Amino acid sequence: MTRRIRIILFLVVISIIGLISLQVHWIGKFYKNNREQLLKELNLAMENSVKTELTNRYQEDMQTLLKGGSAKVVTISSSANGANLDSLLKSINTNNPMGGHAEFSMKFESMDEATASLDSIPEKIELRIREMVTALLQKESAETPAINMTMIDTLFRSELKSRNLQLDYFMHVTSSENDSVLINPNNIAVADTTDFLHTRAFATSITGDRMIRAYIQNENQVIFTQMGVSLSITVILFILIMTCFFYMLSTIFRQKQLSQIKNDFINNMTHELKTPIATVSAVVESMQSFGALEDKEKSERYLNVSQRELGRLSDLVEKVLNMAREEREPMRMNPEEINFNELCNNIIHSKKFSHFDKEVDIKLNISPDACRFRADRFHMVNVVQNLIENSIKYSGEQLKINISCDKQNHEVALKFTDNGIGIAKKHQEKIFEKFYRVSTGDIHNVKGFGLGLHYVKNIIEKHNGKITVSSEPTKGTTFTIIIPC
Repeated sequence: MTRRIRIILFLVVISIIGLISLQVHWIGKFYKNNREQLLKELNLAMENSVKTELTNRYQEDMQTLLKGGSAKVVTISSSANGANLDSLLKSINTNNPMGGHAEFSMKFESMDEATASLDSIPEKIELRIREMVTALLQKESAETPAINMTMIDTLFRSELKSRNLQLDYFMHVTSSENDSVLINPNNIAVADTTDFLHTRAFATSITGDRMIRAYIQNENQVIFTQMGVSLSITVILFILIMTCFFYMLSTIFRQKQLSQIKNDFINNMTHELKTPIATVSAVVESMQSFGALEDKEKSERYLNVSQRELGRLSDLVEKVLNMAREEREPMRMNPEEINFNELCNNIIHSKKFSHFDKEVDIKLNISPDACRFRADRFHMVNVVQNLIENSIKYSGEQLKINISCDKQNHEVALKFTDNGIGIAKKHQEKIFEKFYRVSTGDIHNVKGFGLGLHYVKNIIEKHNGKITVSSEPTKGTTFTIIIPC
């Protein structure tokens, strides 16, 4: 890999890491803002629920204050941790034996459209308020307030629904003095609430000695739902960026591999083409310079060598031209009925492989009912020649090839088995790739461009068939071709 590519990849990786870090930061900040907003909504919902329940609970007692008047109590609210009488009257402050200060408010609704203020209440109302609130305080001290948890739960759920919040929650009523749990409807231990998002503590009595909180159990689910669109866009962009990055990487490595394959192909082609040319040139020079023309036997032998080498050269050129033609336009098959047994015999006796100085024994085991099927004769001849030549190239001095043909249902199975050097497992998936050649270690006499098996696979697929390979090193190789009849 060149230095320039390494620098580009480094910069791309740094950029992606920076973008991801920045995105994570903003998502975290967005999550925090949504959590704070959710908590505000929960506090408002809980405050409204507690205020409404408190008003309803003391409604009957407070109406006594206004007996014979023309106004009614609308709301009562308290935020006390202990209350005194004058703080409940807003304008009068005195010491309270219970300790602390509180804010207590009552809102009145006038039946005759008078203003909802103390000035609209009949004369001497202050004394009546003192009497009423004193009675309420004595009642609060004498008995436990009957908090209507069902009403608070119903009101709180309604408030959440109006805010489009689908939450799972539970409530605790605690003492304002030591925060001990007094009412636990869901029987959830206090220690289990530390990790829950919860509302502020709201007073459930005018003395403020009892506080209520709501604890949320599925806050993350709700927050992430609210963040759904932003998170989805972020994830999609992240996947898109990573896909493009890995595609770019694969493209770079693929281009590098193709560049290496191209260089190997050029080197192989140059060597393959120069060998027959050099051989023919040497033969011609011998015939011209050493009087071989006068020796009929020697001339015949030289001409045979020249013819063989020129035939080999022609085959090499044809392979390259076929490859170029295939890239320009797809090859067209001209299927006809062929006799596979006859086709193989013609190839075997054509001395096509006479340039290999090896002892080759080819046996045919072709079933009579399977010897005839439809295929392109020209290309099928090339397929058989390529497979036989491939076996001869990658074999020892003595080679046995067995070619069989059987009919299976509506398909013909062709098998080419040899006892050659075999193919390692790691190479078997790649041998059909264009220009791919199995490394032979220290053996350098295997010629070729890596086009033969690629061509075979392409032709078989154009016949709607498939080809597979089964091989073990030193034990030989079997190519199996399945073609529809």
